[in-house]
Amino acid sequence: MEKHVKHIIEGVSNAYGLDFFERLTLKLDQVIGADFTFIAQIDEKKHESKTITYVENGKLANNLIYSLTDTPCADVASNSVCCFPSNVCSLYPDDQFLIDLEIEAYVGTPLHDSKGKVMGIIVALYKAPIIKQESVITLFQIFSGRAAAEMERLEYERSLQRLNDSLDLKVQQRTDDLSKVITQLRQTQEQLVEADKMAALGKLIAGVAHEVNTPLGLTITTHSMMELELSRLDKKIAQGQLSVDDMNQYLSKTGQALQLQGETLIRAKKLIESFKRMAAEQHYLEVETINIKDYYQQLLTTLEPLCRPKDVKVVLSSAEDIFIRTLPGLHAQIITNLVNNSILHGFSGMQNNIITIEIKQIAADEIAVDFFDNGLGLSAKSAEHLFEPFYTTARDKGGTGLGLSIVYNLIVQRLHGAIKVKPSQRGLHLGYRLKAENPQLVEAFNRQASCFSE
Repeated sequence: MEKHVKHIIEGVSNAYGLDFFERLTLKLDQVIGADFTFIAQIDEKKHESKTITYVENGKLANNLIYSLTDTPCADVASNSVCCFPSNVCSLYPDDQFLIDLEIEAYVGTPLHDSKGKVMGIIVALYKAPIIKQESVITLFQIFSGRAAAEMERLEYERSLQRLNDSLDLKVQQRTDDLSKVITQLRQTQEQLVEADKMAALGKLIAGVAHEVNTPLGLTITTHSMMELELSRLDKKIAQGQLSVDDMNQYLSKTGQALQLQGETLIRAKKLIESFKRMAAEQHYLEVETINIKDYYQQLLTTLEPLCRPKDVKVVLSSAEDIFIRTLPGLHAQIITNLVNNSILHGFSGMQNNIITIEIKQIAADEIAVDFFDNGLGLSAKSAEHLFEPFYTTARDKGGTGLGLSIVYNLIVQRLHGAIKVKPSQRGLHLGYRLKAENPQLVEAFNRQASCFSE
């Protein structure tokens, strides 16, 4: 059993989404020796099940949708672990699916969401009676938590995408209104900017949710393993068969599991802390003296979920001892928009995607930042209009043309710096300079903004 569990964990440890479900189903099918193995999502309203991955004779096959009426899957969906070692068709004579496949044995386990509700099932079908049904059930229960967590994450990601689609539609509608109602230009533009920020934040939250779910899923798996080992130990104690070797083996396995669990939880904790800190600082306008390299490095950690889907690597180059009095939250908005812009526009269908950020101190109170990627490049026309509001070459991909306009306003108007872009047929290259912030100017600006909002 331990060898099988380790084999499956190694096969799915770096997988997520559909790839995770395909790997898990194939590995389970291989280990338990089933004729058919599948993971399915339950639709209570339609009383039907839709497979996410379906393995037939050791290979992935086309997914299917089937009614739960008069099937053992209906019992599993009702929150029951079902195992019929033989003669399952005689118990469910109206299940034509089992009859057509000539199924003799059935094993099914429910998948629960974070609220305890059954959202899916894992099922194995056999054309011959099952001999070691307990091993199959144990393996299903060990990995059911990880599978349920991934299924819930995907549903959450789809909900966020629907929210983003709704936001994009609202942005487009308000953009059309600008040409008709000039007196509402400023108010509508501000609303569009906020909508664009929310859309980017939604993508970032989805990525962070995925990043956090991976270590948490591994923690659930190790917890299941420790429960299994504890059950075995308890059984031996009850039977009076506990030996020193048994105890040492238990201590070794649980010790390794606890160490792995601790490491993954610390990783999740650090990611959440970085995300919370950066999200808060984007709305916190207080002058601080920061180590610019340390701050940018922390910021880039929170952007890793945005970069990973397109395999984008961000390289930061800076001296260790550059300090500047500035508004950290505005730097967070600038870098977030620049990275998101490169991902959206620069790396369509490309490989070896790299973003480089170089920071230099050019005076005691002034820094220069060079930002460039190795993406598709920038035409002279695009460079000319790059910082104009609503100018975009990717409107069909959801671009609103506000990202770099926001960057320009933050650097020039809020941080009293300068920014320029260099046209290139290979990659984006722009640079900006910033001087140390004057606290009195920030205080005056905040007073003015407060009066305007009232």
